Amino acid sequence: MISTTVHIPPSNLAAIKCVHCAKVKEVSLARFKNVKHEITIKCSCGKKFIVKLNFRKYYRRPVNLFGQYTNPNAEIVTWAPVKILDLSMGGFKMKLEFLTEVLIGSILRVRFKLDGKKVVVIDKQVKVIFANENILGCEFLDLALEEKELGFYLLNL
Repeated sequence: MISTTVHIPPSNLAAIKCVHCAKVKEVSLARFKNVKHEITIKCSCGKKFIVKLNFRKYYRRPVNLFGQYTNPNAEIVTWAPVKILDLSMGGFKMKLEFLTEVLIGSILRVRFKLDGKKVVVIDKQVKVIFANENILGCEFLDLALEEKELGFYLLNL
């Protein structure tokens, strides 16, 4: 069955467009927020399709950026390579080059360059909110100075 992804804003109202006939209908998806993130819709055209619901606060863009990370609380501070897989105004997903145990809630320092027209280095402390082997989901702790540049970069991807 054909599927599509819908990004849900804080209002929980979203426009769902039929993948078969392109008819659009605005619906409230609040009842699915903490329950189900994939639903099957039957359009008035009679055809069904799957809608994947994305309730993230910020839209994530796939990227392929290389950087480094360190644990600032370690006895010996060393930098290790990472690959940034996706990026948003709130955080990112990264892949560690070397398998290392990192716990959810850990505070790390990460730095990487945005590959846009303007060279911008993001060098920030982040909190690990997801960990699965060498894949980490991280949340920026403070992005004040780089917020404008990151927003511009994400809009122009």
